[in-house]
Amino acid sequence: MPLCRSGQPARAEGELVDVVLSVFGLIFATDADRAFAEMMRVLGPDGRAFLSLWVPVGPMDAMVGVFARAIAAATGASSRRFAWHDARAVSELAARHRAEVQFHDGKLRIVAESAEA
Repeated sequence: MPLCRSGQPARAEGELVDVVLSVFGLIFATDADRAFAEMMRVLGPDGRAFLSLWVPVGPMDAMVGVFARAIAAATGASSRRFAWHDARAVSELAARHRAEVQFHDGKLRIVAESAEA
């Protein structure tokens, strides 16, 4: 699972970045440990990673669940989603990769009408 930037090929071994930004991306990886390892591989020693995610409730999570069930039905394969919303689970994942994490709760409020309205 090579990390890509703007559709470019993954960075070669030894090429490091200062910042990794994942806006609702990393959380969809089927193998959280492998995805986290790849993120850490390209992140420099003083680098920072910023991940956004949502808690597994509400319409966004329901939509993801519908897609996951449809993919499982079509492919015969299903996977259990990693608990990115669980600070302990993420801290344990990070610790396995010698990383430290900080959590900041926030809310995204969508106030505009939909394009179809």
